[in-house]
Amino acid sequence: MDLDSVKRGIKPLDLLTPPHVTTQELEYFQHYEINFEEKLDDVEHYFGSIKSDQFEISTHFFSNKQADKTCFILHGYYDHSGLFGRLLEYCLKRNFSVVIFDLPGHGLSTGAAATIEDFSIYQKVLSDIVDFFSDKTPLPWNAIAQSTGGAILSEFMLSNTVTKFRQSVMLAPLIYPVKWRASKLSHNLLKKFIKKIPRNFSDNSGDENFLRFLEHDDPLQARDLPLQWVGALARWIDLFIALPSNDSDGGVLNKVDKDEANRAPLIIQGQCDGTVDWKKNLPIYQQKFPNLETCLIPSGKHQLANEMPIILSEIYAAMDKYFEIRSQSNSEKSNFVV
Repeated sequence: MDLDSVKRGIKPLDLLTPPHVTTQELEYFQHYEINFEEKLDDVEHYFGSIKSDQFEISTHFFSNKQADKTCFILHGYYDHSGLFGRLLEYCLKRNFSVVIFDLPGHGLSTGAAATIEDFSIYQKVLSDIVDFFSDKTPLPWNAIAQSTGGAILSEFMLSNTVTKFRQSVMLAPLIYPVKWRASKLSHNLLKKFIKKIPRNFSDNSGDENFLRFLEHDDPLQARDLPLQWVGALARWIDLFIALPSNDSDGGVLNKVDKDEANRAPLIIQGQCDGTVDWKKNLPIYQQKFPNLETCLIPSGKHQLANEMPIILSEIYAAMDKYFEIRSQSNSEKSNFVV
């Protein structure tokens, strides 16, 4: 698999022309098992880039002929689109079309690896993605966001007077990481001398196959933690805490076509999460979204989109209930494994 060739060859995303997949792109899809155009009937896989200021954002659109809605998936820090095959399968088998994209510095998008100057760039990227798809995918729009993706989505919902996202699920959303005070102090001391520190691959999922794949078989994984990103996170936390809350009736800041109110978000949180300080974060999200729905997964760790099957079944059941989707046992028994 030649990912450099894939990255060099990415063309602007074109939804008007039937998708044409190169040999290198197909190898990339197959390596990460997101080749759903080969696995599922009625699915077409469009792949290309969307321009957002200085960045070329690698984007996938899975067009589902059975779709009566669209789901946007936002990945977390260090993640990328290729790691979300389980979630893609969940959505496609429930008649969503799906949009998923790589954040700057992640996956096949351009930008310095695993860092950003300021979190406002993430907002601009999401806004540009939303604008690109505004009249191209079926409504209603929903969203599922993991970790940093949840932070980005939350700010987007609180900062925009009109959004098309009717329902939003956040998996272990970020505000404060664990041991944030010590991390912030270390950042302030080290940033004068170094720009990055080696990354430690954490035990953040109960799926050992996924953890092994992540560390040893995923060439898109960054191996360092840039201190610039930590500084950007610190500024974003202050900004997010200062944002006004959504109104208590669940809708003024979140209207669909100006007349249909969004449902309050659902947070699914693993109680064995060692990455985000969820006990501190959940009350903040509750204050920001007064009608917030929560689902705690006792054995869940941080990488909820890539947990072991028994935990995924709990997550899928919670999302089915939230999205008001009838139970689909065949999907929940999927054998998909990265």
